Amino acid sequence: MRTLLCRSALCHPRPRRGRLDRRPRGGHVRRPGHRARGDAGCVLLPSHPYTRALLAAIPHLHRAFALKGIPGSTPAPGRRPSGCRFHDRCRFVAEECTTIDPPPVDLGNGHEARCLRIAELPPWDPDDRVVADTAPDRVREPLLSVSDLEVSYGRSTVVRDVSLDLARSEIVALVGESGSGKTTISRCVGGLHGDWRGRISLDGVELAPTARARTVEQRKRIQYVFQNPYQSLNPRRTIEQILLRPLALFGVARGRQARDRAAALLESVQLGPGVLSMRAGGLSGGERQRVAIARALAAEPDLLVCDEITSALDVSIQASIIDLLEGIKRERGISMLFVTHDLALARSVADRMLVLQHGRLVETGLTAQILDHPQGPYTQELISHTPQLAAAFSDGG
Repeated sequence: MRTLLCRSALCHPRPRRGRLDRRPRGGHVRRPGHRARGDAGCVLLPSHPYTRALLAAIPHLHRAFALKGIPGSTPAPGRRPSGCRFHDRCRFVAEECTTIDPPPVDLGNGHEARCLRIAELPPWDPDDRVVADTAPDRVREPLLSVSDLEVSYGRSTVVRDVSLDLARSEIVALVGESGSGKTTISRCVGGLHGDWRGRISLDGVELAPTARARTVEQRKRIQYVFQNPYQSLNPRRTIEQILLRPLALFGVARGRQARDRAAALLESVQLGPGVLSMRAGGLSGGERQRVAIARALAAEPDLLVCDEITSALDVSIQASIIDLLEGIKRERGISMLFVTHDLALARSVADRMLVLQHGRLVETGLTAQILDHPQGPYTQELISHTPQLAAAFSDGG
């Protein structure tokens, strides 16, 4: 009996213990309008460019990968291109791909793929996107400091004695199960939750608990990107209106200069200037999240607080957002507090990791050190329950 392994299975694997490296009896990978059929080799030894592109967007727990999203967007029903349905997004496209609907090619052992250039494609090499982990001896220049943070909701204490620091041009992942206090800590840093005890400092200057009580300059330097772009952007406003507001509020630009700046911000998040006249309600989830990042960048901040910003996105769009954040860090030197429950994603994006359990930090250190050599039983348990397509990524643990 064959199994159906569609894009959603690759994008959102079911949480389970250990690696997903047992060979199923069969599998299919769907692309718009067609299906590539076959046994587990279609995923573990992928042949179709679309399957390879999906796998190239998936992070790995024990190796840092440069994540790349699939260019373009999935065509809407009724607007699918002629020829190969994937040709306008494929890096191996040839002229015949635009007109000829590829028939299934038998690759043996029940493995089929619809691609005219299947015999010409290079072998699948998952290691071609491996990047170096953060060096242990990297010089760190502190930017943000949190000391003895405690937060309560009513009689319940949800964050206990948390201390952390974040350096310039550094991404720190705050990880843990749902309800562990990750978002609460991030909201305290952003000034969105004022009922806390302890000390939060930016460049050695203590911050007031709430954003309203902080100076304009302090609010400008710390910007928050919310988890749900469907709720964080006003669907009735145009993207230009959304971007012009922080530019004016923080005195960055006004008038024609502000409109030019808004177009440049969209370009920095890989959206065209034509989006400026669109309303947020007409954008996809991935496009909305890019606009939310652009809005945060409009203030020219030193620190981005990213609260589960890819949790509602499919794996390809998630990879595009992570690639975007890496570019922003590299080009602008911005620091990021990256809240996530995805340990494999943290391996690809974060320099350092903080593991949170029931409101307490139980393990901290370089991301590679924690994931490859976890010391705490809670961290070990989290890792053991992280799904991995291990056989599709050579070894790696």
